[in-house]
Amino acid sequence: PPPPPPGTNTKMLRSLLWGRIARGCAQHSPLSRTAAAAFPSALSPLAPPASCSSSCASSSSPSSSCSSFSSSPSSSSASSPPSPSANFSSSSRPHGTTSSSRLSRAFAPPSAPPLAPPPAGAFFSLGHSSPLAPLLPLTRSPLHRRCMSSLPPDEYGVGGPSDNVPPAAPLPSSYIEQLPLDPVVKVYANLAQPNYFLPWQMKASHQGTGSGFVIEGKRILTNAHIVADQKLVVLRKFGSATKYPAKVEAVGHDCDLALLSVADPEFWEGLYPLELGDVPDLQAECDVIGYPTGGDNISVTHGVVSRIELQPYAHGSSNLLAIQIDAAINPGNSGGPAVRNGKVAGVAFQNLHGAQNIGFIIPVPVIEHFLKDAEENKPNYAGFGFLGILCQPMENPQMREYFKMDSHHSGVLVTYVFPVSRAEGVLKENDILMKVDDIEIANDGTIAFRDRERIFFNYLWTKRYMGDVCTATILRDGQEMKLEVEVGPVEQLVPAHSYDKYPSYCITGGLVFTTLSMPYLQEYGEDWFNSAPRKLMGTAMYGVMEKPDEEVVILSHVLSDEANMGYSNLSNLQLKKFNGENILNLRQLVTLMRNSKDDYFRFDLEEQTVIILDAKVVREGTPTILEKYSIPHALSADLRDE
Repeated sequence: PPPPPPGTNTKMLRSLLWGRIARGCAQHSPLSRTAAAAFPSALSPLAPPASCSSSCASSSSPSSSCSSFSSSPSSSSASSPPSPSANFSSSSRPHGTTSSSRLSRAFAPPSAPPLAPPPAGAFFSLGHSSPLAPLLPLTRSPLHRRCMSSLPPDEYGVGGPSDNVPPAAPLPSSYIEQLPLDPVVKVYANLAQPNYFLPWQMKASHQGTGSGFVIEGKRILTNAHIVADQKLVVLRKFGSATKYPAKVEAVGHDCDLALLSVADPEFWEGLYPLELGDVPDLQAECDVIGYPTGGDNISVTHGVVSRIELQPYAHGSSNLLAIQIDAAINPGNSGGPAVRNGKVAGVAFQNLHGAQNIGFIIPVPVIEHFLKDAEENKPNYAGFGFLGILCQPMENPQMREYFKMDSHHSGVLVTYVFPVSRAEGVLKENDILMKVDDIEIANDGTIAFRDRERIFFNYLWTKRYMGDVCTATILRDGQEMKLEVEVGPVEQLVPAHSYDKYPSYCITGGLVFTTLSMPYLQEYGEDWFNSAPRKLMGTAMYGVMEKPDEEVVILSHVLSDEANMGYSNLSNLQLKKFNGENILNLRQLVTLMRNSKDDYFRFDLEEQTVIILDAKVVREGTPTILEKYSIPHALSADLRDE
């Protein structure tokens, strides 16, 4: 071929020209005309290969299916398999591309003559070996391999067998047709939460939306936070305008999953269940399908698995296995499936606030645990178990020597055993927990997980069901022993959530008593962690249940009346005693007041505060106070049985 003009960077110019053609803009761009003058033989038009679709051959527009490619990175190896998730969106732009006008000014020879546009549908045989190759991953795209393998080699040795590019698999006519869209439904939930400051009232109702999908047994799987405190749930199928009422069959707030059912047989026409897959490997590709904010139609986002480990579940305040992906997960995506190879890899449920491209899906093992638990304990879902201990790593060699650990020993130090747990009386403080069911625990508190991955040993409890017995190998006073420990429920002094039920309260003489919970503290607004009363926050964060059914009973506020004059400014104080008897829970307080024969009621609160009320005045004045403040009843529904 004739040589290019002197001083032209041939490798750079070829790569830039290939980048322009890959975007479908080479026919009339200044860069193409510049390159045509520099490489007249490199732009020889060739007939479209027979393997390409007719739409590619007949299109001369940049929006044709051959003129825009996915910008996902691909291996530089010529033997890399074609990506099954190639996206042929006409709006995509390859990473590292630059303005053609600037490049044409930088590389154009002074005497570059104008060039007539090439014929429509022409393919160009261009080299791509240049320093810019890492910025042009599109040269290894499935479409490029498909077309280049059909062309004879040109004078530069590009094309045909000499390019060493294996033929790609046939491209799908439409990638979206391969995704299971029909089983994915949109969930409309009308919600109404209680007012924890005024527990006899409800807040204004509102509607939220999410996603769900069909699983085996004519059930819909979605997130628990979508249907928490629901009053009405309706579903809409993909491609349909009809909404069908649904019933909540089971809810697992700890794992943020819920099961729905639809009685109308018309709803199930054309629907098929999605099959649960396995836990994907790192860098495995998956598609998140759902109905996120920003529109009303179904949405598909694509990403890869970035990390797999225990993560805090925001809705249930638990720590369970979760998969981090870089696909966009926005409000409304919750409950939708993350699909890989046609099977469910997880359920979208939360993202990391303030971060980019960090979303989380609930993996299949957690889903299967929920489904089995909900089926065996129907209608009362039991939840994930807890061993009931706190542990500390043993990485310090002096610490291991102090506790008589040999070089072949590893494990964690038991620093606390919860009084209300199944481990109480079995494990002790200063025990070294070395193994659980013959699975070794490292000194940093991790265990082996899959291939060369590690995860915190708490993962072992999440695989168990309530009441299961596991074998713990411990080191106590230098002696190795095996003990059987039962997995039990998580007992919290201050509940982390209180979904789908109303708060308990008791009003006597205008004093409003209720139980402390995280939802109560969250009534202080978005900055509740800093705005809520410090003492109550400390109790919620560090308080431990020492007796079964123990609650933190607080004086929420006082409804001002002559009967309680002088106490109106008291609020948010924990009740310690009533008439000299320690208070265990709110039900006990109601029983003590009802059965009291004393002339006065004495309430001992924290901060050495005392309230004295005449018992007769309280009994006679409470109905009047309720009528004055339009309160229907002095007791919550759960306390009226007494």
